[in-house]
Amino acid sequence: GNSLSGYNPVACQFPVNGLLLFQTWLGSYGSPVAFTLCAVDLSTTAAGVINLNLAGDVPPKAITPSHGFDWDTDANVGYVFPSNCANDPGDLSHVYKVTPPQSDYLGGTWTLSKIALPQALPANNSDGIYSRWRYVRTIRKFAYVATTVSKVVLWTPGA
Repeated sequence: GNSLSGYNPVACQFPVNGLLLFQTWLGSYGSPVAFTLCAVDLSTTAAGVINLNLAGDVPPKAITPSHGFDWDTDANVGYVFPSNCANDPGDLSHVYKVTPPQSDYLGGTWTLSKIALPQALPANNSDGIYSRWRYVRTIRKFAYVATTVSKVVLWTPGA
């Protein structure tokens, strides 16, 4: 069904199979809100925002969700980094792999799998990471920047 984009939506840098794909949160301000994955079909934007069907290790509810999300264009899967912020520390030791359905990206089921990182990523000092978690196709790694004075951390999916 259709929904409003809630708390802190974060979109992938590039369209995924013709969709603007983003993660967001549904619920009431100030109370735990639920993770959801949404899409806008760029060929028929009049349909608006569509909540996608999820299965597997869906991230838990959060008070101040501020996750990073981007798409590995080489493997055709996405990764969500739960990040942290001052009010809701999140999980610095895991990412969630987002695998699309075999077909029917809007009506099929997307699978999430929680994956342990080789080491925890550093905490940031702001209210969320948003675009600080991005896939860099030229080196086939995800880049993460915790603060304006920290080094860039690189992570290779599957390594």
